Amino acid sequence: MSIVENIARVRERIASAAGRGGREPKEITLMAVSKTFPVERIREAYAAGLRVFGENRVQEFAEKAGALSDLAETEWHLIGHLQSNKAAKAVELFGWSILWTRPACRETEFRCREVEQNTPDSD
Repeated sequence: MSIVENIARVRERIASAAGRGGREPKEITLMAVSKTFPVERIREAYAAGLRVFGENRVQEFAEKAGALSDLAETEWHLIGHLQSNKAAKAVELFGWSILWTRPACRETEFRCREVEQNTPDSD
């Protein structure tokens, strides 16, 4: 199945679920998890209309970020667990678009805030 076909299928399932829940499909954001996928496949998903992507490997996304920086109106989110030693790089790459999935992330959040407070504005 192609990326375009897969996205269409997922959007149909979202529309169906939204209808059952009394919601509009446009209220629901489809996030493509792009970890382990090469830049070319991410560009295919972008060309098919996706604009929100999730990565869970800071170092892997750091390698892809430059090659994808031209994709307009794209949101990048870090999903999953974040090791505290990668917090500075995560804030640099994702800003505060970090989705915490574990309750024990307070220390990492604290370190991210420290890094942000000690980083000069780029304006």
